[in-house]
Amino acid sequence: ASENADVLDLGCGNGRQLIGLVDTGIRSYTGLDPIKKCIKFCNRELASRIPNTQFVHLDVRNRMYNPKGRMLPEEVVLPFENNSFDSVITGSVFTHLGTRMVSERYLEEIARVLKPSGKLFSSWFRNPPYEISAEESRTVFAEGDIQKMISKHFETYYSRGGSSGEWWDQWCLC
Repeated sequence: ASENADVLDLGCGNGRQLIGLVDTGIRSYTGLDPIKKCIKFCNRELASRIPNTQFVHLDVRNRMYNPKGRMLPEEVVLPFENNSFDSVITGSVFTHLGTRMVSERYLEEIARVLKPSGKLFSSWFRNPPYEISAEESRTVFAEGDIQKMISKHFETYYSRGGSSGEWWDQWCLC
């Protein structure tokens, strides 16, 4: 994210991205996550201390993170107006969505809430080197399928990682 950017951190968890982003001079930060406890913690400990920061609960169903969520993942709607953000961060989100249909829906929503010149940072598990998996605990898509999903809405300008086969090694795309 660049200086004076409005940033959405989709899958913000405990707000781990916020501190580094504040140092870059962003204008605003919005964290969005399906884990209600994380959102409560972040609002209490971070949003109360850092200006122009908010955390919002996304009540979307996910077997791992929010099994009783009201919104179906393939029908997810991000609770923001069109063209709201300069940057969207999705660190380890697509690695837990399960199916291509759900991932495509998330990408559509991200494209909707991004400003026309907005940027998306995403990380994925890809095949190769990993085995393809539709499990929400560890979603892995074929590299070509990831590229097809991304290219419907975005142009890739940076790519790194995702080739070692290590559990933590995610393919990062901007």
